[in-house]
Amino acid sequence: MHESTVHPLTVNDIDGDEARTPHPVPFYRDADRLFRAGAGGAPALGQLLAPGPLVLSPAAWEMRRHRFSAIETFFRVTRDLFAASLRREADPRIAELLINDCPVTFGFDHHRRLAASLLTTPLFFRTDEAPDGTLYEIQCPGSGWGDYELVRDLYAQYELLGSETSVPSLARGFVEEVSALGVADEPILHLTDNASAPAGVRYFINRTRPHLRYFGWDPGIKSIDCGLIRTHSFRGAMAEDFASRRLQAAKETGRPLFDLPPHVTFDQKAPVVLPFWSVTRSSFPDSVRALFPPTQLVTPDGFEMPDGEHITLVQFAALPKSRRYYYLKYAGCDPAWNWGSQSVTRLHGSSRSVLAALERAAEQTAAGSPWLVQPEQTQREPVSWTDPSTGQERHGVFHAKLSTFYGPRGLLAVLAESRNHTKVHSQADTVTRVCAVSSHTARC
Repeated sequence: MHESTVHPLTVNDIDGDEARTPHPVPFYRDADRLFRAGAGGAPALGQLLAPGPLVLSPAAWEMRRHRFSAIETFFRVTRDLFAASLRREADPRIAELLINDCPVTFGFDHHRRLAASLLTTPLFFRTDEAPDGTLYEIQCPGSGWGDYELVRDLYAQYELLGSETSVPSLARGFVEEVSALGVADEPILHLTDNASAPAGVRYFINRTRPHLRYFGWDPGIKSIDCGLIRTHSFRGAMAEDFASRRLQAAKETGRPLFDLPPHVTFDQKAPVVLPFWSVTRSSFPDSVRALFPPTQLVTPDGFEMPDGEHITLVQFAALPKSRRYYYLKYAGCDPAWNWGSQSVTRLHGSSRSVLAALERAAEQTAAGSPWLVQPEQTQREPVSWTDPSTGQERHGVFHAKLSTFYGPRGLLAVLAESRNHTKVHSQADTVTRVCAVSSHTARC
């Protein structure tokens, strides 16, 4: 994989709409050109750009590399608990919690029919985490893969990567991981029906070609012949034209491989509860619990605080605001709610509003649509960005979020986002930058 895989366009190559409304700042204009060259159409990055990578210390990089084994343990134990519950060999509440809002078609019967070999764990995934490495959640595969590679390509074009730091190519890492899986010679089907940023997915796909081939991108490929299935939605994958045939073939031959497994377990936030839930807590080692903030289901009876104290909803809502730095999140698998900040509420408002939100969540949990509470882990960090209107460098101290990308063999890359808001997502006021590792110690 070479840096020149995607070339910036010239002004004459830009479509008419962009030619009429060029971006006033070359840094952003070139980002849009790279994006459109790689993704097709006329997308724009839509975020603020830092004027260079965030340099992580070797210790911060190594921590993210080392914890991969704990994340694998989390996946494996979660999968095994779910499988045992499906077989009625473990508490039935485990499977009930994880199947939650699945349509009947993809519910208990689907999961009990799955061959044991198809109860797999994620291949490629992305974290949402605080700068200190505390994980809020894990998504398979998650968004941002294309954003990372686009920003890295832009930095390379502007010679901002630096000679004393290393900024890995996520596209190159993905190609190497697919090769290690033994399916690099087989085409890939990447479903984008539930991707929150499909243009970024297209950019990433194009950056991994021609090393990898894709149905819908490369000639002579039949969908049924694809050896790796990528999707952003369990439901989407199971409703796809050849889903039944793919599952049968995978059972009999081991192909295709599923990036997001063909079961609902890892397409939701609910698994993060399991290391702390009284029903499943003893199955997880402390190294897994150390990955996450203490996370609990919201029930009509209340929930457990990080110190082990049980608290009712009324008691929690009555706490002073200084003790209510928590988030309330939908934890189930309904894609209408389970994305971005669609169903995330900060429990820092008035006692009345907090109690009302908790009571609604508890009622839904009792009805089979789980909600969780999670202590806030927000940290502010200094950040600089290039003003998209003037090109001048601006500075602030914003809430920071890092996303670490992993493949089947471990760490691939890290993306940093900063926003002057407690919810840090890829918004127009979010500063985006890729992360580098250096031999010099730097603050994460």
